[in-house]
Amino acid sequence: MKNAHRNITYSALGYILPLIISLATIPLMIKYMGVDIYGLYIICVSLIGFMVFVDLGVGQAIIKYVSQYEITGETQKVKPVLDIALLLYISLGVLISGLIFIFADKLGCLISGKNPQNAVLAAQALSITALAFCISYINQFFLNIFRAYHRFDIPAVIHNSANAANIITASVLLLLKHGIIAILWGHVLIQVIALSSSFIYSKKVLPKGIELGFSFDKAIFHEMIAFSFYTFISNLLGSITSRLDKFIIGAILGTEAVTYYQIPYTIVQMANGIVQSLGQITFPRFSELFSLDEKDLLLGLYKRSVIVMFLISMAINVMLMSVGGLFLEMWISADFSSKSTLTLQIIALY
Repeated sequence: MKNAHRNITYSALGYILPLIISLATIPLMIKYMGVDIYGLYIICVSLIGFMVFVDLGVGQAIIKYVSQYEITGETQKVKPVLDIALLLYISLGVLISGLIFIFADKLGCLISGKNPQNAVLAAQALSITALAFCISYINQFFLNIFRAYHRFDIPAVIHNSANAANIITASVLLLLKHGIIAILWGHVLIQVIALSSSFIYSKKVLPKGIELGFSFDKAIFHEMIAFSFYTFISNLLGSITSRLDKFIIGAILGTEAVTYYQIPYTIVQMANGIVQSLGQITFPRFSELFSLDEKDLLLGLYKRSVIVMFLISMAINVMLMSVGGLFLEMWISADFSSKSTLTLQIIALY
């Protein structure tokens, strides 16, 4: 598999670095923000990362069809695929971010309960989040180009460097006595830098002769949408549990409860992130083998992938379920551990 060792190395390092930074800074952020405001911050960050649901499966379609057309020699179809995908990403990004901005006041009231002051702050935070979301969403288009060409190392570096920069910037601003609004503007700046980096490096990865634009091929569009629909349904269920849950908890129990839920969820998510990343690395190769009708090689790759992912997942989650509560107590506090350990164990099992 092309670039396999590099992809695995960078993907692993890309998850380990933000994990270490998060472990070091989350207790600090809870201390200076307070449980309530930190819950609001988590909701905003979740919105910025809420791209699987609104992606409609287009990202996976880019990876599938670009890698498929390259291996079968149908390179003339690559540009139409990318142009259609770019148009969809820009259109959906502007549409969704616009809706977040328009309904920021109502969403702020929903997640802040009966506290008018918190509702105003939440509305301001969500308005800024809408801009960061739009930039980050469009950036996903370029990150998927890299993946289609077996360059998982580049999106791993860009995406995880941005995550690490967000965490470090937030911590520094808190120490300088700034609040959540300044922190979110910092996120906007970092997303601009990430998008610029992706755009520049995409020109180096794309084959010569392919210039991105807004051309539209109806036949290829229908083919992409047909594939994307099934991917969208699959991703929808994961998105509901990984993003919308924070809004539901915030609306029913308040933003403080979001913190007691999100910290265990973050631990499990980071621990399993490397497994998900390794799974994504194999996708372009699966698409190529399928296109070439190499059934034996396809089945062999599938079996090896499943075994490796199963063993790593079991080791990670057994450890989380057995000693996760002790870790929370040592990391944050005994009180926090008493309120979050059961949640950690349930999410790890899930």
